[in-house]
Amino acid sequence: MRIMMLVMLAVAVSADVVYRPEDDEHCNRTVDIYQAVSSPPVTDENRNRPLHCSYRIRVRPARNDWVVFVRFTRMRVGEPSEDRRRCIGGYVQIIDGYRDSNHSNKEDPGYYCGEIDSPKTFVSETPHVKIVLHVDSYGHDTFLQFDANVEQQQEVHARYGQYAQLYPHRRGTPVPGSYCERTFHGCAPTRCFVQSPGFPGIYPRNLRCRYTLVVSRSVVALDMNAFDVDGLRCDNLLLCFPRPVTRDPADCPFDYVKIYDGATEDSPLIVTLCGRGRLKSQIVASGSEMLVEFVTSTAGPLLNTGFHFKAESVHAETETEYEFLHLDSNGTCAIDRHLRSGDIVTFGHLRSWYPVNTTCTYRFTASEDEILKLTFEMCEESLKLYDSSSADPSKIISKLCDINKPRTEHPRSIYETSGPGLFVEFNSRIGSLEGSSLSYAFEVRPVNVITRRNSLNGGTCSRTFTPEGGMAGLLSGHPLGEANITTLTCNYTFDASRLPQGRVQLALFTSLKLAQECSDCRQEPLYAQVQLGFGDKICFCKVSTHRSHTLTSLGPVMHFSLHADASWDKKLPQKHVVNGSYIFYTESRCGPERLELDLQGLLTFPPLVSGPGTCPEGQCPDTPISCQWKIPVFHRMDLLLKIDGLPEQANCSTDHAIVNNIVLCPSSEEQELLFHKEDIFESDVTVSLRLSEKSYNFTVRWTQLRMLPSRTSSDTLVSLGKDCDFLCTSSMACLTRELVCNGVGNCPGPATTADEDVNLCVLPRDSFKLYWWIIGFGLGICVCLTLCLAFTICRKCQVRRHRI
Repeated sequence: MRIMMLVMLAVAVSADVVYRPEDDEHCNRTVDIYQAVSSPPVTDENRNRPLHCSYRIRVRPARNDWVVFVRFTRMRVGEPSEDRRRCIGGYVQIIDGYRDSNHSNKEDPGYYCGEIDSPKTFVSETPHVKIVLHVDSYGHDTFLQFDANVEQQQEVHARYGQYAQLYPHRRGTPVPGSYCERTFHGCAPTRCFVQSPGFPGIYPRNLRCRYTLVVSRSVVALDMNAFDVDGLRCDNLLLCFPRPVTRDPADCPFDYVKIYDGATEDSPLIVTLCGRGRLKSQIVASGSEMLVEFVTSTAGPLLNTGFHFKAESVHAETETEYEFLHLDSNGTCAIDRHLRSGDIVTFGHLRSWYPVNTTCTYRFTASEDEILKLTFEMCEESLKLYDSSSADPSKIISKLCDINKPRTEHPRSIYETSGPGLFVEFNSRIGSLEGSSLSYAFEVRPVNVITRRNSLNGGTCSRTFTPEGGMAGLLSGHPLGEANITTLTCNYTFDASRLPQGRVQLALFTSLKLAQECSDCRQEPLYAQVQLGFGDKICFCKVSTHRSHTLTSLGPVMHFSLHADASWDKKLPQKHVVNGSYIFYTESRCGPERLELDLQGLLTFPPLVSGPGTCPEGQCPDTPISCQWKIPVFHRMDLLLKIDGLPEQANCSTDHAIVNNIVLCPSSEEQELLFHKEDIFESDVTVSLRLSEKSYNFTVRWTQLRMLPSRTSSDTLVSLGKDCDFLCTSSMACLTRELVCNGVGNCPGPATTADEDVNLCVLPRDSFKLYWWIIGFGLGICVCLTLCLAFTICRKCQVRRHRI
């Protein structure tokens, strides 16, 4: 009886003992590099019993700059609980820094469990890695297989970037005593990488990482390069498809990234992110500090690879000419400003992040005898302008980027109020993280209207005419010579910029005589001036008999002004007036005004296909010719222009091209202009052409590229970037693959054809022809063998017939 009790007690004790065979080569061992490891085979000794194994990866020689790659090829161990706090049935632990390390997760490394359908790789932060396998009941349905190799840090470009030895703190400065907390200071472009631990491999479990970013005299911006943080996903794409990046905290219960607009968790929360993919825009803080927090659940799948942000500093407000809006603690932004005479202020867009349904307002006021003039430099989103000091719907001047209007329509760039109040409202329903294309800047200045008012009746004689008010109309004159007249200035603006290749034709009937030079009229008490285009003016002065004059603008805008001072003879009759008519039309000889967005293009004049449009009286004037085109530019791209066709014998005053206010005179050689992205304030570059004869052939070839910073010496290392497929070494210009060997030289510089070099372009084609020759030769041999086989079969058939 006593023997039976001892046997039963031994069996009961042995059932709870964890199986740890010291002599089993598959468990509790030191693993060398490039050595494959598998979980122990299932035997009678370990079947349905607990199993606990540990594997220490040994790296020789021991160095601190080793990075260990652990590749898991097969794994099925346990499964995570619904709350992701534990693993049911078993787990795998990866201990990164189990000894001699200031940065380790050995205190609580978390648990991996579940099954993988494809190999997964863990990339260590330290050279000391240990794998732990634990199973509550071991059997054939549980297995683990992995191997390991090592690389030096400078060879792991996906984590440390190129030239890692030059930027040792690109991933931030580790906080002593922590595994993944880091601080960043003064982030220049491509200098700060905010990454999850283990990137680009699987990130560890049970993490709470904090990344503090601080810059001086600037604001912090994050650009998402890679993002895969999702504790809900499994590895089988048929059962659970990858979720896109979501910003709803309710959808991120386990693994997530939080970004704060400040250095602590008490700062405003910008966004909570999880899922897989990329955001459509940068995340820009409102100040010089930002906190990124990364949290993972205690238990979860061996699946997700984490995130990689590039942090950089954006120029501070003091380093730019614009005054930017800022969100206050209530999530609103507003500017209220009273402008004095002579004030000129320039305002920029809301530069930092902003949530959905954000509304920002600008309110400007001036003195009672002044109006406000607003000039837009760029605008790409919903902006409303009111002719009032409040948001009065009955006094709205314009709503830019109205969804009910064609996208090809270009809004006016200059606005004037009728009184001393101006109200500008910006509204975004989608927020900045949805890839808003918001980018605008405008200038506001007060304008004294005393010189613009007619003292006869107190009404204004300054007007702006646009096609919206009618494609044609009459210009009524103003009587001069009343006894109480003082100084009078009338300004008429004819703006056809909303028409493609819009032009204005003005017919004047006046008693003023056409002057040879405008300088001859400056001393006259009464004169009129017409500005046809860039630097082209015509003046009228000295009373004579009434005559008619027909004038055509050299661009979409024409200005007509009439000046009379107090010395004007008040006794003259009131018949000395300026009357006329105007017509808006489309110049059909220039072709489309806005060109197609492309990496490379060719603009020709005369165009191959004339643009739609009609001219006054059904026929455009023969001379002079004035055209304007807009070349759209990709975001953050530089633009190279090569211009040819301006006749050498022509006069620059009558034959010239203007590219973004740069005047190009006739030349016998091809002229080249390079616009850096910092100089392109709008989304396009404007090219204007004026020719005195239609027979000239004018061409502009443009190429969109990226200019790298110039090397200070031949030993200087420059990062090319992922989009640089070809480098023009003489000019440090990066070209994409489509621009190389396409028959057109795209490298900057005269007579530079590095991208069309014979050794680069012709030899691959010759080798391709050689391949065709080899293929043809092989097909010929196959045909010959087929014929021989058919002939042999026929001969055998004939022999059989003879025998029969």
